[in-house]
Formats: sequence, C-alpha cells, structure tokens
Amino acid sequence: MPAAVVPLVSVVMPVYNCAPYVTEAVMSILNQTFTDFELLIFNDGSTDGSGAVLRGFADPRIRLFDYAENVGYVAHLNHALELARGTYLARMDADDVADPDRLARQVALLQAHPEVGLCGTAYREFGSRQGLVAVPETDAEIRRWMLRSSPFGHPTVLLRKDVVLENCLRYDAAAMPAEDYRLWYELSRVTQLANLPEPLLAYRVHSTQTSQVLTARRLASVDETRRRQLLDKGFKLTPAEWEGYLRILDRSTRPRTAHDLQQLLAIMHSIASQNARLQAYPAAWFEEMFAAAWQDAVIAIEHHDWAYARPVLLAPKPFPDPLSPVSRLKLLAKCAVGWRVASHSSSTSAT
Repeated sequence: MPAAVVPLVSVVMPVYNCAPYVTEAVMSILNQTFTDFELLIFNDGSTDGSGAVLRGFADPRIRLFDYAENVGYVAHLNHALELARGTYLARMDADDVADPDRLARQVALLQAHPEVGLCGTAYREFGSRQGLVAVPETDAEIRRWMLRSSPFGHPTVLLRKDVVLENCLRYDAAAMPAEDYRLWYELSRVTQLANLPEPLLAYRVHSTQTSQVLTARRLASVDETRRRQLLDKGFKLTPAEWEGYLRILDRSTRPRTAHDLQQLLAIMHSIASQNARLQAYPAAWFEEMFAAAWQDAVIAIEHHDWAYARPVLLAPKPFPDPLSPVSRLKLLAKCAVGWRVASHSSSTSAT
C-alpha cells in the first residue's frame, strides 16, 4: 500500500513460531470483503521459519516488521498503536482464521454507533477444543460479564485508535497474559462496548499458546483486574473479603464449617451494602452472583448439623434465596440426623 494512502483499518498481527498456521491467518485477512485496510505483521524473533513465510508475501497492504529477537507480543501491540495509520485497529492472531465478512461487519457497527469504542464478536474454537463461544452483546451485559472475566475474544476486537491514544491507554505488560482483560476494563471507563453475536473468527486452541502455558500468572492478573473494578468504584474490602469475593466469582466457595458459611454470608452482606451506598452497579448483578455462589456453598456442605441450619435457613440474605421449599426441608432433615457425605467425597472436595 503506498504511504500516501491512509487506510480506514489497521490489522495488527504479532507472529511467533506459527509457521504451520500463519499463511492461513494472513490469507483470511487479505481475502476480506472489506478492503480498505493495512496489515501490520510483527515477526517476533521466530525460529521456526515463520519469517521466511511472511517475507514471501508480496501484497502491498502488508507492512512487515521483522525482528531478530523475541521481545514479546505486548511490546509489538503497543508499538502498533504508534505505527498504525488506520482510524480503527483490529487484532488478529497468527494461528486463527477470520471470516471473510469480519472487518465489514465490525466497521459497520462502529460507523453506525460513534459512542462505541470497542467491538468484538462471537467466535468458534477449533483444534484441541471445539465449539461456539457466545459473548455478551450490549454495553450493560459486557460490563456485568467483565466483573468476572474478559468479555471479548482478544483476536476478535476492533477498536477506535483515537479512544486509546487520547486516554493514554496501552497494553500493560505486567498484566500478561491477561493484558487484554486489563485494557478492556480501562477502555470501559471511557467508552461504550459492544459484541456482535455472529461468530466471525475461528480461534485455534493448542497447548503451546501463551495463555495456556502461563496459567498461574494469568489467574493472578485476572484477579487484579477484578479487584480494580471494585476499588475504582470506591469499595473497601478486607483481605478476607477479597479472598471470599474472588471465590464467589470463580464459583469455588467450599465452606468446611458453619463458621465458614457465616463468613461467606457476611462478605456478601458487606459487598451488597457498599454497592447500595456507592450506587456502583445494579443490585441484581450481585444478587444473582451471590445466589448462585450460595447454592454452591450449601450443596458443598459435608457434615450437616444444627449449626448449619441457622445461616442457611434463618439468616437474612442480600439476595433471593435460591433454595426451594423442598430443598430447605431436605437440609433440615439432614441437620436433624447429622447426615454426612461419603468419605471419598470429603477427600475430593478438600483438594
């Protein structure tokens, strides 16, 4: 593409050791029905021949940045914000496949809705895991989803470059490999968000992906972004309350004693009361979250006695009680006889 021509979209594709897949990924962009774009490819010190494959493309829309050393994809994503000439910035991974209408559909949405600064799509997984991944569509649904996890598939997004630059936003390398979740949250503070329900990308799943390898680091980064959302709204939680809140988000509440159950309920009361005072989020968001976690916690009780009956059956709750009358009667009967789960279940739940 001649330097004087300014494209509407800049597609950004970091590449590291994707020789078996990168040709298909590049061609899926070059064959888009929407043609007003440039494709910025960053070869991040690949050692498997990816560079040779990329240098074999002669399409003038491609701008190849060929690096001898691996510096990490986050550095290239941030560099792309400076190099991109387009009004919109699209992400693409070197091992995925974009549907032919992907860019056309996303550009149409952003042009029709100037209040939206970030647009993703549903996507199909293939490879070692297969299936359709649905996504929240509206701004409100996306913000609700974001409390728990990233509401966007990173390689599906199209964003307004000026929204990122004018608000001095960048990908945070310290949040890698969940740097996308962190950026989506920061963008949510300055613009509206949207997802298209159509699956417009095929997302390849394999064991060598960065997000698969750096699991522990990813979880820590995700938890930090979860905390920031409440902290920025003015919530003040104790360390124990933060731990409980994160367990609620993960649906991993497993009380071992009646006291644990009471503590869980106290955490829910604290968050609900702070939310009511701060008017941070719709009350229903936490009510549904807490009800689901509470039901999980009650089901996980291993040894039933009267100590459990009070928090489960009598204590006031900051959410509609998810237990049906029949379930409440069954639990009451178990408490009366001191019912205990089988020992093998106890050992399993303790791990």
